[in-house]
Amino acid sequence: LYGNGDIVVFEHKKGNKNISLIKRIEAAEGDTVEAKGEKLYINGEEKEGYKCEEEFEYVLGKDEYFVLGDNADESTDSRVFGIVNKSQIKARAVIKVFPLNDIKILL
Repeated sequence: LYGNGDIVVFEHKKGNKNISLIKRIEAAEGDTVEAKGEKLYINGEEKEGYKCEEEFEYVLGKDEYFVLGDNADESTDSRVFGIVNKSQIKARAVIKVFPLNDIKILL
């Protein structure tokens, strides 16, 4: 249903409440995601521009996703909160409306 490159809206627990976040799926079932030496690797290839403060390694299982924000330096994403499960995903973005001079369909 969801795949690499899809932009999704999902629920994330922050403190004692749920908030909605929108991020891009960068890895899915069967993919390996690793952070080492402050660099991020997906299936062994460095993801340029994305630094990681802590080291981790995930091998994604069924219905698991690793998501990243497009604004690498400012984004709170899977580098911080880990894997997103399919059950957390509420929608897939289908239209980009900002900036207004660059509206497009994402399907």
